[in-house]
Amino acid sequence: NTLMTAAIPVLIAHAALIFSRRYMAPNFFVYIFIPGFFGAALGVLASVGLGAWLLVVAGVYDATHLWHDYLPYLPLVMLPEAVLNGMVLTALVAIKPDWVATFDDEFYIHNK
Repeated sequence: NTLMTAAIPVLIAHAALIFSRRYMAPNFFVYIFIPGFFGAALGVLASVGLGAWLLVVAGVYDATHLWHDYLPYLPLVMLPEAVLNGMVLTALVAIKPDWVATFDDEFYIHNK
């Protein structure tokens, strides 16, 4: 359960960070939106999707039951998670940037 609800979203968010550093402009807003906002949303999507898949494979629920009664609520979970993650990341970078291990002032802000 910890692997599904913690490790998978962290790996997805880290992959979003690597993607944004490699393929996008070194901009503060890119750092907030891609790894912060979209990384959290994709992490929730992967975690819930993996959980639903495991429930189907284990035979606990039928796929149609999950599709109609469980997965339609996924956007209601993804959006608040992404918004809160983006807001907390923005506040931490603005107030205490040293606390955010993946944020680099030289890369995102200086020399712009």
